[in-house]
Amino acid sequence: MKSRFSVLVTMALLIGLGACAGPVRWQHPSLPKDQWSKDHYRCERAASREVDEELRREQNYLGRGQEPGADPVMAGMTRHDAVKRRTRLTARCMRTRGYTRATGGVS
Repeated sequence: MKSRFSVLVTMALLIGLGACAGPVRWQHPSLPKDQWSKDHYRCERAASREVDEELRREQNYLGRGQEPGADPVMAGMTRHDAVKRRTRLTARCMRTRGYTRATGGVS
């Protein structure tokens, strides 16, 4: 019981620290600013679809989902991994479209 509590506390701290990082801002040298948010939205949607499909395949393969009695620690870790994967895929998509991370106060 104590180790499960330790895992939950550690996960909560890691997720909390990750939330402090704030959103990543992207910029493109030749596209108008009003296009930037549209491209970011498209990249986020594509990343979400890919991650959601991966999760469905994994759950089907492993034969588990969110059924009653599922391990809450594993479910939390899976959600955390999915958020990280979504973020990485969104960043890759934005870089592929020619965007770079904004530095300083650029939005």
